[in-house]
This record gives sequence, structure tokens and C-alpha cells, in this order.
Amino acid sequence: FAPLVRGDGLEIAGVTAEIQWNHETLGMVERDRFIPVAESCGLIEPLGEFVLTEACRFGANNPGLRVCVHAYAAQLRNPLFFDKIFSILDETGMKPRDLEMEICEKMMSAKETAAAATLRKLTGIGINIALGDFGSGFRALALLQKFEVDRIKIDRAFFRHLADCPDTDAITHSVLWQARALGAQLS
Repeated sequence: FAPLVRGDGLEIAGVTAEIQWNHETLGMVERDRFIPVAESCGLIEPLGEFVLTEACRFGANNPGLRVCVHAYAAQLRNPLFFDKIFSILDETGMKPRDLEMEICEKMMSAKETAAAATLRKLTGIGINIALGDFGSGFRALALLQKFEVDRIKIDRAFFRHLADCPDTDAITHSVLWQARALGAQLS
């Protein structure tokens, strides 16, 4: 679990569950290397379910702490995903309000009707939704129109490229204003 820090950098907002693979001969395999493989060979749903279950067990033992778990496109498109989450919450005893599902800008499109329906059902039972990798692509604003999110996680690349921007203050203030206008937290 890694700490989630609020936009001001002064307060921990919760933790995020991060899967790691320590291979016996390769050592630590980066997440960016094995997640695409799991997605391409159909293993992302069982892997995601494993992480969600472990995160919910942790959350049940730490009530009041927000636990963020990545949701993958294949999971969100699966009509049984909502029922699976509900079952895991019931089995572990974790409160829905302490769970946050993170969707990434890269994996979603504004045409994702099945995913949008799943996200609405999740927010309907009190689960928080975070939009991760914000600013890493070109779909951020379209996604904010389509999906209701509780938190916006700004991608590191956004800040790296901000240094080259001639009007850094204007862009920074517009992102802050946008998050406040939507009632979303920044991290």
C-alpha cells in the first residue's frame, strides 16, 4: 500500500493498493510490464479481483481509512463486476464509503456506456471514484463530463511538461478551479 497525499501535500488522504511481482529470476517486475500482459491474455480480471479482495481485507481492519484500488477496463465492462465488488465488501466487512475505485484516463473513452453504468451503481452504494492519470492524454475533460468522480489524480507527466509551459500559473489555477467546481479532491 502506498500513501495517497492530498493536493496540498500536507495530509494523507488514504492508501492505494499497488500490485507488485517479485519474480524468482527476474526480480521485481515493473507493474507497467506485467499489467499489459495480464490484460492481453485475459488474466486482468482475476488479478484485479485478488487485489480488490486483499485491499478490502486491509480496509476492513482499518475503518475510516480510504483505500484506493485500480479498476481495469475489462472489469468495468463486465456486467458482473458490481455484484463481485458488493460480494467482496460483504465478505470482508469493509464499508463502501472507505473504498475508492480508480479509473485511468488512458483506459476510458467517452463512449463507455457499460463502464459508466457500473460506475453509477458503485457511487450509488457510496463507493468513491477517482480519475487517475489526469492530464496524461486528451480525454480528461470529456471523461469529467461523462463520469462523476470524487477525486482527480494528476499524472506526473502533467507536472513535468508544465515546466516548459509559458503560463504555468494560468494552467495550474484552471485545474484547481475545475476540481473545485466539480466538488472533486486533487491528489
